[in-house]
Formats: sequence, C-alpha cells, structure tokens
Amino acid sequence: MRASFVFVLSLALILCSCSSDQEDTGLPLIIDADTANEVDDLYAIVRAIKAPELDLLGITSAQFHTSPLASDSTVYESQKINEEIIDLLDIKDLPLPLGANAPIESITNPQSSAAADFIIEQAR
Repeated sequence: MRASFVFVLSLALILCSCSSDQEDTGLPLIIDADTANEVDDLYAIVRAIKAPELDLLGITSAQFHTSPLASDSTVYESQKINEEIIDLLDIKDLPLPLGANAPIESITNPQSSAAADFIIEQAR
C-alpha cells in the first residue's frame, strides 16, 4: 500500500508540475476526502492545489467505515495522507481540519468535528 501511494503521488506531482501560487480570485473550494480509501482523492487534491482557476480553502479528512477493508480509525489514516501530500508539495497555511471518525447515525444526531465546523464557517 505505501509503495503504491508514493508511486501515485509521484506521478500526480509530475503531471501537475505547474506553479503552486494561487490567486484568491478562483472558485472557492473545500475538498472533503477519504484519501486513504482509494486513489481518486490523491489526484483531486493535487489537481486542486495546482489549479489557478481554483481557490482551495482547505482539505478535510473523511472516514470510510463502509469499506470491507476499513480499520477503526479511517479518518486518521486519511488525515495523515492529506498532511503528507501538503508537506511533499511544501504548501503552507492550508487548513487540514480533521473530520469525524464515525458516520452520521441519523439526521438528528450529527457527528461534530473540526472539519464540519470549518465547512460551516467557510459557507457563512
């Protein structure tokens, strides 16, 4: 798993080797990613970071407990990969709030998290 992650991330970095300087005039975007689940989020994150037409406000980590291979700490696995991506790209000051490690139980019982608070704050 680790070797394939490094390979995919390296490939994504090569494909998106344009400048990482962003202007605040782009479309505001928050990525909520279960990054440790499948490879698609890695591409989306790197693409969004490098896209001059986007204003990436933050990347939140998400759990994926519905996967048959899921551990009991999937949000932390996603968070770790998000932090590694940002570190490898030498991105500074991009918020990476942690999501909830459990899914929503019902419409009346949300899972509070830093990521949920961040999304609400940015939407206001």
